[in-house]
Amino acid sequence: MAQNSTILVGDAISFANEMKKLINQKESSDVRFVIGPTRKTVYAHRYILAARCDVFRVMFADQSSKHKDGDVPLVLSDITQDVFYPLLEYIYTNTVTLSSKVAVDVLGSAIEYGLDGLQKEVFKTKGLQEMSDTALAKVLQSDYLTIDEPEILSAVRDWAAVNSTEHIAFAWRYHALNEDDPKNALTRRRRGTSNQQKINSTK
Repeated sequence: MAQNSTILVGDAISFANEMKKLINQKESSDVRFVIGPTRKTVYAHRYILAARCDVFRVMFADQSSKHKDGDVPLVLSDITQDVFYPLLEYIYTNTVTLSSKVAVDVLGSAIEYGLDGLQKEVFKTKGLQEMSDTALAKVLQSDYLTIDEPEILSAVRDWAAVNSTEHIAFAWRYHALNEDDPKNALTRRRRGTSNQQKINSTK
């Protein structure tokens, strides 16, 4: 960037609304997805997805090496349309319209696809507090959850105010850094965190 230059930021909401129009727009798309058990076809744009998500970038590269015909659809049988759309919306617009009914599944997919910003947005929603203890424990045990420990601890404390903490205490111990025994697999530190504090309980 040139010295003494200034970054001018336009209307983010207007930009997001315009970008959202590209989602599932067949005319300008260059990739097709077949989604979930209903095999719903969803259209998208390779360069946008690859630029924003490394998982898609690798997916497209792998498809290109196997199929010379670029019209071969990518089949994603383990994700539903209700979950895939919020992922696309976040990738295209950096915003997301989220129902609490799918918050758990969207969070899981955000972790799977490495969408760190989407993970943080879901953690701010009411949907997090509606998770079962087992579901939240599973999320916390993921090696691909990239939110810092203090942010997660704050969210889990809000969750624990209205839910059981039995499974969550175990999940924290699973990710805590054990300074006395760093080789212990059950106390390994979660990847992507910048905080090394040891958390033994949510209470």
